[in-house]
Amino acid sequence: MIKVNHLSVGLIDSLRPLWRELVEHHARVSPHLDRFGDLHPEVAFWEFRRRQYLEWMDEGFSRCLTAHVEEELAAYAMVRIKAASGSRDWGDRVGALETLVTREQYRGVGLGGQLYDEAMKLLADEGVATVQIAVMAGNGGAMRFYQQRGAVPFLTTVVAPTRHHPGSTHGKQDSARAD
Repeated sequence: MIKVNHLSVGLIDSLRPLWRELVEHHARVSPHLDRFGDLHPEVAFWEFRRRQYLEWMDEGFSRCLTAHVEEELAAYAMVRIKAASGSRDWGDRVGALETLVTREQYRGVGLGGQLYDEAMKLLADEGVATVQIAVMAGNGGAMRFYQQRGAVPFLTTVVAPTRHHPGSTHGKQDSARAD
């Protein structure tokens, strides 16, 4: 039996194993990022995300939705509302699906879709018309998941080394052009 709940702040640390699984998944699907450095030790990457979650849960509208299968935490989604900015008129506020992760053994059974639908309903009930979702480069499965639900690419973020980066080629090429 699948049950969707709202997570209370006091249970935030129960998300840690799933966050670790998501970080490891991102490392597998995005090996091109390895040249920019190793993953932080687990305690560091969890503490950073934990602080973010607590800040979001303390400020304005945010919700952490969880899905359990027979009492086991199988998936979660963190959503929030933030001020809109940029060149598109999306109203004063936009939604942000900050995290959506499903434990590997439960992928493909509809948990992610259930959480996504619930998150979209929550945000729509708050008057939000547009939701921003970041997808790790290389995570084709996640991109297909969101596109099947009407999402379209909007912004691409790239990372580049400066001359201080150990693997930098900065200054070694004559010139680079952005076409």
